[in-house]
Amino acid sequence: YLYCIWTAHRKGCRVMMYGCGIGPVSGRWNRRIAARVMNACVDVITLRDPDSARFLEEMGVTRPEIHVTADPALLQAPSPARTRQFQAYCRQAGLVPEERYCLFCLRPWETVQEQRAAFAQAAEYAYHHFGMIPVFFQLEPDRDREMTEQTAELVSCPKRILPPVTDGSLICSLMGQMQMVVSMRLHALIFASGQGIPLVGISYDPKVTGFLEYLGQPNYVAWDQITGTGLCRLMDRALEDGGGNRLETLRRLAGENGKIAKRLLKEE
Repeated sequence: YLYCIWTAHRKGCRVMMYGCGIGPVSGRWNRRIAARVMNACVDVITLRDPDSARFLEEMGVTRPEIHVTADPALLQAPSPARTRQFQAYCRQAGLVPEERYCLFCLRPWETVQEQRAAFAQAAEYAYHHFGMIPVFFQLEPDRDREMTEQTAELVSCPKRILPPVTDGSLICSLMGQMQMVVSMRLHALIFASGQGIPLVGISYDPKVTGFLEYLGQPNYVAWDQITGTGLCRLMDRALEDGGGNRLETLRRLAGENGKIAKRLLKEE
């Protein structure tokens, strides 16, 4: 990343870091070289949460113009032109409009035996208490498949393991069909929040916490504190709270990324 920034600046380009999440950056040398390149080569930085701004300040990034906006993926929406493609996907996945679903998006992270059992308990809870069929979605299939399949094996109620899909518009359409999303993957949370879906986040990384706090969505738990009972309690709260109380504000802020980019292009 730093090499791309440095090279673009060296070739005379204006450089914008667009809707970024910053950190964690480990190691004194890594932090120093990152700050040095950003200070020397970047004109504007837009950030998806205030935690990223604080991290840049800690690293000593002072020269670029910095704005806290929001993740541009919040503006991603289902495409009407993809309706037939999404309908075909639903048929393949066994999803029908008459049923209610809770989507689980998991990824491998450190020790997982206890966490898998907790996710399975939450999936059973979604089915028996809310009438939602648990569906398991792999945002990064090559990395997430084993964790997903092993967790699904522990679930005895009806369930679905969804076929992978990488198109952002189709993922948004999928999220829009859910009644709740429980996710470790940040962009599954972002896509779901953009559709106003109730969320439960699993924070294995500060970027997950930073996004959910900025969204005004407190229903998350740290990876090493996961329990089945705790997840069920968060699911109850998520349905009560809805899809986040700052969504429209964040969508407006996400739109600022493009406006700032256009201004930068017009500057000499």
